[in-house]
Amino acid sequence: MRPPIVELPRTLMARAVYAWILFVLVYFFAHNSLVHQWRQPPLIYPEADNTYWLLHALYIPQAIMRSAVLSALFDAVLVGSVTLFLVFPRRVVFCALSVAALWLYEIMYGSANGHHYHHVGLLLLPLPFLARAPMKFYFSWSIVRYWVLFLFVCSGVYKLYYGGFFFENNMALVLRQHALEGHGWQSSLMFRLIDHPAMAQRLYQATTILQIACAIGFFTRRYDTLILGLLLLFNLSNIFILNIPFWDNSLMIAPFLPWASIRRWRSALDRTPTALTKK
Repeated sequence: MRPPIVELPRTLMARAVYAWILFVLVYFFAHNSLVHQWRQPPLIYPEADNTYWLLHALYIPQAIMRSAVLSALFDAVLVGSVTLFLVFPRRVVFCALSVAALWLYEIMYGSANGHHYHHVGLLLLPLPFLARAPMKFYFSWSIVRYWVLFLFVCSGVYKLYYGGFFFENNMALVLRQHALEGHGWQSSLMFRLIDHPAMAQRLYQATTILQIACAIGFFTRRYDTLILGLLLLFNLSNIFILNIPFWDNSLMIAPFLPWASIRRWRSALDRTPTALTKK
């Protein structure tokens, strides 16, 4: 009998995560964000990133982005590999192909936009599925979980270290950069918080504490459901207050879903006799 720590439903998780990735790619398509929809951008901006510079020196992103045929072919490979691994979750070759395509897509996306966005969920969550052995998959999934915790806890610590937590007008100044023109409820909320900097700062301080509280996940998995709720609350507040979308990074909550419990529920359902089997 295998130890409980490795009994994660890899097939179910692979299909759930890759269905999620496919949804994000559809979201990108709806917002004209797939490579073939960029119309061969003439300018690139690799910034000071060694990975970007290496691939651009090899002329790989430019060749794909500046060709209508290659960009369409790349998008077909990206969507196709994700779909194939969704259907055949034990075929690691499809996972490896999707990982390579997603990382290359990220480099092209950042180069063409002139800003290095970080779709962390798309880049990290597929990696554990390169392992088929239960123990390797368990530890790979755990590494991703710890990395997400590290990301959010560091974000909270930086707010303390750089003084944003203590500067009374900090959040009001941040809101000015994101303020929406118009008469909708979201713009009204933003301007109300800008007019009341103390209230805005209390929200900023609450989110800082919320992020640092995720550190409990380094010591136990018992409160993963609580951490899941905290991450959802943090990111939903970003959507409604700062108008920062979360959908492209929504996969980061996946390590905190109760996968082991879902596996037990499915096993219990499989063992439950149905009316047909009783006959």
